[in-house]
Amino acid sequence: MTADATSRQEDEVRTAPSINPQIIGQAENALRALLERTLAGTGLAYRHWVALSVIAGSEAPADENELAVRVEDVLKVDDATVRGVIADLHAREVVEPTPDDRAHIQLTDAGRVLHGDIRAAIGPIVSGLFHEIPEDDLRTAGKVLKLITERADEVLAGS
Repeated sequence: MTADATSRQEDEVRTAPSINPQIIGQAENALRALLERTLAGTGLAYRHWVALSVIAGSEAPADENELAVRVEDVLKVDDATVRGVIADLHAREVVEPTPDDRAHIQLTDAGRVLHGDIRAAIGPIVSGLFHEIPEDDLRTAGKVLKLITERADEVLAGS
């Protein structure tokens, strides 16, 4: 690396804003807008996508009550809201009860295709956003954001 390049990097580090709620919020809003643009035309809202992703990420069919708790935790919403989202997914026929235990739900074939299509559309967008950001920076940002989330969750739990 040349002395000029090193000097520019040092200047960027010194002048870069410190992480704060506004920066976190702007990043979250921009990412959510990209996701919602990707979801447009699928009939899914953000909440549906989160629930669908939680179900898709389950190793086996998910107990609907346990799933509801997991989605509540991710979305920071109440049980009634999550139950409505799950009911919507049932109505769209992208999730279904398992044949042997109706308390457990799984993706239908259409749900797997929908989830896969959306993931395939989002993948290149996310890759482009993270492209050329040093791995150490991503790890540091991940640690900081995880800690902030854990602290916020503790405050919410105490409310």
